[in-house]
Amino acid sequence: MLNFVVFLYAMLTMFVLGAMRQNEIAGRANPEIVQHFGWGLMVVSLLTSGGAALWLLRVMLTTGAAF
Repeated sequence: MLNFVVFLYAMLTMFVLGAMRQNEIAGRANPEIVQHFGWGLMVVSLLTSGGAALWLLRVMLTTGAAF
C-alpha cells in the first residue's frame, strides 16, 4: 500500500512541476489549481519529513542511541 501511495505522490509531483515549468517557458501564469496543488504537495512533503525526523528523534531518545 505504501508503494502505491509513494508512486501516486511521485506522479502527481512530476505532473505539477512539469506543468509549472511549461508555463514558465511559455511565459504564462500558472492556473490557480496548479498553484494550490503545488502548495499542497509542499505542505505534505514538509509534514512527512518533519514527522519522520520527530519519530527518529523519539527512537534515538528511547533507545539511548548517541547523537
